[in-house]
Amino acid sequence: MAFKLKFWEKAPKVETHDEKMARALMGNNDNENEITPGIGKMATFNGYEYPVVNRIYDGEKEQGELGAPVSYNMSYRTLQARGWQIYTESDIAKTLVRTLVDGVLGSGLKCQSQPIKEMIPEIGEKQLVDLKKQMELRYRLYAEDNNSTYSKMNNFHELTREQYEAMIVGGDCLQVFRYDNGPNKEVIDGRLIQSPDISMEEKARKRGNVIINGVEINKKTREHVAYYVLQSDLTYNRIPRKSPLGRIQACMVYGDKYRSDSVRGMPLMIRSIEKIKKMDRYIEAMVGGAEERAKIPFFFEHNHFSTGENPMMKAILDAAKMGEGAQNLPLYDGAALIEAGKKIAEVSGKTPANLPVGATMKAIDSTVELRLRDFCDGTFLYICASLGIPIEIALSKFEQSFSASRMASEIWKMQVKLYRKQIERNIYQPFYNYFIDTEVKIGRLSIPGYEAAVSSEDIIKLQAYRSARFTGHGVPNADPVKEVKAVVLMLQNNLVSHEQAAELLADTEWDAVIDKLGAEYEVIKSVIPIEYQRPPNAETDSAELPDEGESAE
Repeated sequence: MAFKLKFWEKAPKVETHDEKMARALMGNNDNENEITPGIGKMATFNGYEYPVVNRIYDGEKEQGELGAPVSYNMSYRTLQARGWQIYTESDIAKTLVRTLVDGVLGSGLKCQSQPIKEMIPEIGEKQLVDLKKQMELRYRLYAEDNNSTYSKMNNFHELTREQYEAMIVGGDCLQVFRYDNGPNKEVIDGRLIQSPDISMEEKARKRGNVIINGVEINKKTREHVAYYVLQSDLTYNRIPRKSPLGRIQACMVYGDKYRSDSVRGMPLMIRSIEKIKKMDRYIEAMVGGAEERAKIPFFFEHNHFSTGENPMMKAILDAAKMGEGAQNLPLYDGAALIEAGKKIAEVSGKTPANLPVGATMKAIDSTVELRLRDFCDGTFLYICASLGIPIEIALSKFEQSFSASRMASEIWKMQVKLYRKQIERNIYQPFYNYFIDTEVKIGRLSIPGYEAAVSSEDIIKLQAYRSARFTGHGVPNADPVKEVKAVVLMLQNNLVSHEQAAELLADTEWDAVIDKLGAEYEVIKSVIPIEYQRPPNAETDSAELPDEGESAE
C-alpha cells in the first residue's frame, strides 16, 4: 500500500547532485561523510559567506566598460579609397609604404632553382646541376625583360613592386597570367573588381555559385571560381580562376584580411588611417603657427601708466620721408609705398627703440614646437609597430646603443623574411611555375619526366621540379664586423652549418657560394703565384677580427 501524506505534512525533499555540490561549496554540509573531496568552505567577510555568482563571461569585466560588441561589415570600395587618399596626402603613409616595399622587395627577388633530386630519379646528378642553371638563367633574363608583363611597359620585378604597393595601400588586387609571345602577368587594381549586373549573377547561381564583392565562389567549398572586372565601357569581363586545362591563371592577392573566409582584402594601414590623418593636421597646424609667430618678432605691452604711444612711430615716419613733399604722397602711389615699406622694415629691424613710460617690448615666445618631435615619435612608434616595422628602420635614424640598434635590425630581418615568404608564395612562385610549364611545353626547356607529371597531375612531383627559393638583398647590420665574428664563432663551435651561416650573413645559398668560390680559387691559382695566395678560411680569418670591446671601424 502506497504511503500517503496528510494535508499538513510536507513531502521530504530529494536533494539533487548539483544541490549537494552547492551545499558543499557553501560549507552547509550536515553530513560530514558527504563532503566532496577537495572542496572546502567559501571565504568569509565579517562572519558572512560570499554567495556563488554564476555569470557568462563575454570579455567584459566591468559591466558597461566595453559597450556593445561590434561585428563589422566591410565597405571595401571605401576602404580602398581611404587607403589611396592617405597614401597620396600623407608623407607618414608614404614613408611606411616605401620602407615596406624597399625593404621586402628592393629591386626584385632573385630566383634560386632547387629541384628536389630525391623525388625525380629520372634526372642524373650532373644533368640536374645543368638543368638548375638553365632554369635560373632563363627565368632571370625573362623576368628582367618587358615581355614578362602584359602591358609591355615594365618588367616583372617593376610590376611586382607596383603590385605590392597596391596590396599595402588598397588592400588587394588581381593578378592574371597570360600568354602573349611568351608568358606574362597583368595586375588589375582592386577597385575594378566589382559585382556585375543581375543577369551575370543569375548565371552564376545556375552554376551553383554566388558572387560576393566581384568574386564568384563555390557555395559549398568556398573556392574562388572567377573574378569580374569592370571595363572602360562599363561592361564586365569574367576571368575564370582556372584555365580549361585546370591550371590556375588568376588569383587575388591581399594586403590584410578581416576574416579567414573574406574574399576581399583590407589596406595594411587601415587601423592607423585616422591616427595618421590627425597627426598630419597637428603637424600642419604646428608648422603654420610657428610661421605666423615668426612674422611678428615682438610686440609692445602697455600698463595703466602708458599713454598708448607707439614707440616706433618716429622711426617709421623718418623712414617714410623720401624728400620734400613725401608727406603728401597719394595713397595709391604703389611704388612709393613699397619703397617706404622697405625702409620701415630696415629701420625697425636694426634701430633700438626708446620706450615711453609704461610700455614694455616683448618677443613672442613659444615652446610648443619643442614638444612636436616627442609627440610625433611617440605616436609614430605605435603605427610602425602595427606594421611590424621598427621605428629606427622607418626613420633611418639610429640614436640608441649598439645593442638596441642591432635588436631593431634583427627584428626587421625577421619581419622581412615573413613578408618575403608571403610574396614568394603568392606572387613569385606562381609565375615561376607558369614560366617553367610554358618553357617545357614549347620545347625551350627539356626536363625528363616533367610532362608526364603534368599529365598525371602528380602534384608532389611537380613541386619537386618547380621547387625554388626567392631571395632579396640582406638587411644592413649595425656592426658588420661583430655580426661576422658571431657567425664565425658559431661555425668554429659546430653550432651552425656553412649553409646556415651563409643565410645568416648574406641570405644566400651555400651551394652557390662554394661553387663560385671554387671557380674563383681555380682562377686565382692559375694567375697569382702561390706565395701571394690566401685561400678563404674562416678559422684563419677570424683571428684578425677585433675583440668585443674594440672599435669596428
